[in-house]
Amino acid sequence: MKKLTIIPVAMILCYSLIMTGDTLQSGYTNGNITYSITKTMAAETAETDQEDNDSGSEPYFSKQWALYNDGTFSLNTNAPDGTEFNNGGFYNRGGFSMKNPYKVPGKNEFKGNSGKYTENIFPNTDIIKYSNGSSGTQYNALASAVAGIDLAVEKAWETVGDEGREVLVAIIDTGVDYTHEDLSDAIWTNEGETAGDGIDNDGNGYIDDVYGWDFYNNKAYVYNSRNASEYDHGTHCAGTIAAAINNTGIAGIASNGNVRIMTIKALGGKDGSGDTASITKAIKYAESMGADICNLSFGTTSYDEEMGTAIENSDMLFVCAAGNGDSSGAGVNTDDTPLYPAAFDFDNIVSVANLKYDGTLDASSNYGISSVDIAAPGTYILSTTAGNGYEYLSGSSMSAPMVTAVLAMTYSYFEDISVLDAKDIILSTAEPLDSLESKVAAEGMVNAYNAVTADIDSILDE
Repeated sequence: MKKLTIIPVAMILCYSLIMTGDTLQSGYTNGNITYSITKTMAAETAETDQEDNDSGSEPYFSKQWALYNDGTFSLNTNAPDGTEFNNGGFYNRGGFSMKNPYKVPGKNEFKGNSGKYTENIFPNTDIIKYSNGSSGTQYNALASAVAGIDLAVEKAWETVGDEGREVLVAIIDTGVDYTHEDLSDAIWTNEGETAGDGIDNDGNGYIDDVYGWDFYNNKAYVYNSRNASEYDHGTHCAGTIAAAINNTGIAGIASNGNVRIMTIKALGGKDGSGDTASITKAIKYAESMGADICNLSFGTTSYDEEMGTAIENSDMLFVCAAGNGDSSGAGVNTDDTPLYPAAFDFDNIVSVANLKYDGTLDASSNYGISSVDIAAPGTYILSTTAGNGYEYLSGSSMSAPMVTAVLAMTYSYFEDISVLDAKDIILSTAEPLDSLESKVAAEGMVNAYNAVTADIDSILDE
């Protein structure tokens, strides 16, 4: 058994299991660079500069560029002291922001009334660092969107409606807040089990597994609100897939009433640690309980045969994050430097790279014409976090559930296909992008509308 630890991207080449979505950059010793709308914005939901979309749909379209991108997406945030700050706003504790910085021609700096901005302080990222003596450090994340770089989700919803077979998606991760206002109706429960009676009612070897199983603590899964932040990563993945389509919070891509989330916790603690034995047990549990698709937003550079065998022998389709680069935060070619499970050469795996709002791979995203299948939005993704929260996170961890959701939608809509057929459909209908040539096998980004309107007979007869 290999002990694996979820760590910041800066340590990606260690023999460790990493959650591929916690950081935007490397070299920042204080850990995660994430943007929390519950902590840094006055409103409970995000406000952006994106204009109203033509359809007049619910406001989540202005917050989730991956659903609808009209090219105007940018973030307006407030610094901890309330100072307005445009174009993102990832800050270190004690930092503050300045208005109207300007770039000095020929220099790699931005200057304001005091202090300075340093461009690309973290290599291969969009991060700009502002520092001002004792006032602390400000990290500014730039955003420049391109219209049409999205999943065409609204048109896909109009096509699929609320019909189709039920699809069960397992999320093996840090756990999911199944009480979340935007997720509670989408959570799978084990109807063969009676809660709290201490009996294995369905005889599956797990007592009281009403909400799934916690392989990290080896007990029936229960969301622990006293340690809510531990569950953020898994909850974020779940929201991208299945958050309710309503006027609350965000909208999940596959929230047509037929997708359910199976919660399986195999990672945990303040550092998000886990081990291959727990991951393998979690995979087998998901299989035995009827999951169709399994989202794995983590990875390791260490090959593990037991985990690989569990995946290869499963009837589930696995969607895996391609990973977030090397020790300097630069994406690596996983054809040469594999990251598992994404790089396992199995038919039932889809490996996903992180696409930015401008149609290019995030500089931190791994790639590989043989080892990575497709790209999906993964930078500045707004989704659910524990305790009825909503946060912007970035990384291929955020890209994987985008593809998981489109696969679930496609598999639900075309009721006679297999999950492997669904994989062929989404890869064949990827939206081509010049920036992805020779980077991913499909040379394009996932597109929900293309998938559900495809001539599937011609695709599956090939």
